[in-house]
Amino acid sequence: MTGAAAAVESSPATAGIAAGGPGVFVPVTGAMELPEPGDFPVGVLSPAQRAIVESTAEVYRIDPALPGMASLAALGASPGKNLWVTGAVAGRETPSNLFVIAAAPKSYGKNGASTVVAPLLAISDRRAMEFRDGARPRLCRERAVAERRSRLITEWLARGRGESNRAIEAREREDLEGQLGELQARMAEIDPLLESEPTLWVGSYTGAALARALARNGEALLCFCPEAGDAIRIALGRFSKDAKADFDLFLSGYSVEPWSEGRITRGSVNIRPCIGTIWLCQPALLRELLSNEEAMARGMTARFLMFAVDHGTIPHDDGLPRFVPGEAATRWARVLETGVQIRDMDGPCRLACEPEAREAFRAWHNESVDLRNGDFRDVEGELGRWRENAIRIAACLALADAADHGQWPKAISGDCASRALGLCRWAALTALRLMQAGRVERLAAGADRLAEALGGHEGVTTLRTLDHRHGITAGEVRTLAGAFPERFRLTRQKGGGPGRPSEICTLL
Repeated sequence: MTGAAAAVESSPATAGIAAGGPGVFVPVTGAMELPEPGDFPVGVLSPAQRAIVESTAEVYRIDPALPGMASLAALGASPGKNLWVTGAVAGRETPSNLFVIAAAPKSYGKNGASTVVAPLLAISDRRAMEFRDGARPRLCRERAVAERRSRLITEWLARGRGESNRAIEAREREDLEGQLGELQARMAEIDPLLESEPTLWVGSYTGAALARALARNGEALLCFCPEAGDAIRIALGRFSKDAKADFDLFLSGYSVEPWSEGRITRGSVNIRPCIGTIWLCQPALLRELLSNEEAMARGMTARFLMFAVDHGTIPHDDGLPRFVPGEAATRWARVLETGVQIRDMDGPCRLACEPEAREAFRAWHNESVDLRNGDFRDVEGELGRWRENAIRIAACLALADAADHGQWPKAISGDCASRALGLCRWAALTALRLMQAGRVERLAAGADRLAEALGGHEGVTTLRTLDHRHGITAGEVRTLAGAFPERFRLTRQKGGGPGRPSEICTLL
């Protein structure tokens, strides 16, 4: 093991992994402080995955988090809608697709992440070429014949006379109408196939364009944007007439749930989309997304595994030749090819979650619940996807582990779950730190509002009164009292009559 790898494996982000599970997330001094996420835990990646990530980071002189997280999203997208985890959560199955967004400054080397996505793009290009050379000419011929045949049958039915100007009998009319219906149905199938070439990925698409692309490509796509400025602004509604956010399809595409849209000019689209994302952007754009109230309120930001990388000290070019070894690139390409083979299966591949793994995911979920009920109540929605994202990461690791040995994945083991939790913990802590500036600002504004409300009651009143008269919920009051113990104190006071004691907030 290299010194760098050893440092990664002993970092806070992966503490407890060797012992069978992650350690407990304990804030340092309350709601305003967060533990350091540590270095990206590259040591828990699958061997083929780790090799391509480390060599890419070395060649481009970038943080391994960038190619590392991109590799996870590429793995999750490769099987489309055909890789699911069962038994990790009662009554639910979990897909493998992931939402990843990375912020990096100008000239950082964001395109280095393209190295790990390149095999998937190459498979997509190959399929497009095969379509151009083979399927498209055949479909065009079939479409032309069907169109001419349907016109002829329509004319016969309109005149009441068929071939050789012979009168059409009732049974013959019924047969011709059936043929016409079949021809029209087939042309309706062919038309969207001829609109565009097949693909496994898209770039910066509006919701309407993305919906049509999904309908064209088995309802599963990777949205890969090495420069995601337009993608983020489209999602936030910057280019729409009413400035309304355009991420409904992404919300459904993350969960792989039915989605429907109808427009007079475009007709209707009814799909069950599966979307994976890899968005690379400038730090200012990530801040713009995190400051969008609708994106946070509706759970768009909670679905993302987000992080930021920086130059640190920019190294000189030392003149040494660096390249991604051909063996690492070929080995990684085979892994993603296996994922695409699963995508092409007639039915889904389901990974059984072993008891040890299920227990690890349960403990991780309960850890997030404690935080959501405690000091992090103000951003509890952002913690609500921790278990789900950990399960998705585990599916990606299981796929990479099996594909590296020429096999298809079958289960999520305890070891696989533990490694996934190390990655998810790193991503969760990183995301919380990115949100901290906005969180502190919102908490401070909330504290001022609470202080003003208490001032109207001589500095002390019940939480019930604050809720009913000022719209400040009991949960908000508890969060603010925990975040600002020097300004507010919570106590319980028993009244003269029957009933439970009232919870009181006092302005100090």
